[in-house]
Amino acid sequence: MPSQHLAARAAEESAAAQRAEHLAAEHEGQAGEQQHHLEAPVTPGGALAAEAYDVLSRAGGWTQRAREEAERQVAAERHAVSTRRVLDRIEQSAQKGRIALRLAGTSRKETAALTAQYQQQYLAAVDEAQRASRASAHALRQGWQALTGYQHASLLMQGGALIPPRDVPAMETVLEAMQQRVPVLAARLDTRIAEDIQQLRESCGAQRTVAARHRANVVAMQQEHTLREEMQAAAPLRHAREADERATAVQGRQVQTPPGQATRAPSPSPRHPAPTEPRAQLPRP
Repeated sequence: MPSQHLAARAAEESAAAQRAEHLAAEHEGQAGEQQHHLEAPVTPGGALAAEAYDVLSRAGGWTQRAREEAERQVAAERHAVSTRRVLDRIEQSAQKGRIALRLAGTSRKETAALTAQYQQQYLAAVDEAQRASRASAHALRQGWQALTGYQHASLLMQGGALIPPRDVPAMETVLEAMQQRVPVLAARLDTRIAEDIQQLRESCGAQRTVAARHRANVVAMQQEHTLREEMQAAAPLRHAREADERATAVQGRQVQTPPGQATRAPSPSPRHPAPTEPRAQLPRP
């Protein structure tokens, strides 16, 4: 290889070594940062679990309020039915004659007063049942919004489907299932970060090996260049003849190489294994 080609090749090898060393340092830094997260008092999985439990707690509070209002609705509806029965009996008694009312120990005036009293109770019970129904539905919606507003809600849902619950029992079933998935999801996140760290470290080692190979090539080429200089100083005529022979050989190979084919194999370029990102469904730390 002519001296000018040798110098160019040494420069290419040196640049390739620098690129590999840069990638190794970058991967080493990323691995160290991830390791720091795993060794923190609260790991990324632990932080995710704490956030998820807070969301579930707020949703659970709304669900409890929805249940209480639903119970009030049921109680009010029962009271309305009971009051309606009494009111029906009073209205039937009012249809009787004056003599029958006296025999029963009541008068038309007392009957009217009882009718008004129970009518008021009946209407109040109906109003309370309607109010409680609206309040329960509102609390249920608020609880669902608290869940769906969480950025990782789909990860906690079975199958990832966000389907609004029909009633309070359905909402409680959803919350229970999500509670059970939180520790699983947290452990999975920490595991995948550990896998990323391992891959980054393996990539770092591979890039350092590549860099070392390129550095060794540079040293060999520098030694060759030094040897040629020594030979030139010791026997300049012989060195010039050998240089001409090498140049002629290179020109001959270039002439014999068919058009469109490379005259020289490309220098090895460092691989850059990309670290595996945590799966799309998991958050980054």
